[in-house]
Amino acid sequence: MKLQAHEKDIEKILTTKKKRFNKIFPEYKDYEQHWALATFSIDKDLRKKAQASGLTVLQRKGDLLEYNP
Repeated sequence: MKLQAHEKDIEKILTTKKKRFNKIFPEYKDYEQHWALATFSIDKDLRKKAQASGLTVLQRKGDLLEYNP
């Protein structure tokens, strides 16, 4: 099980996953899309990079989920 976010996760979401989603669901390609990185743990600098790339960061904090747009 992977718990720590890595820089390659940001690139993978913004390229591979986004491209694949738009190919599978072409009817949504012109809609405003919101992409997120969900993780148990993320470095402060990586969080800033993800947010600067337009990703929302979802992180577990105890029994709660922290949302960082």
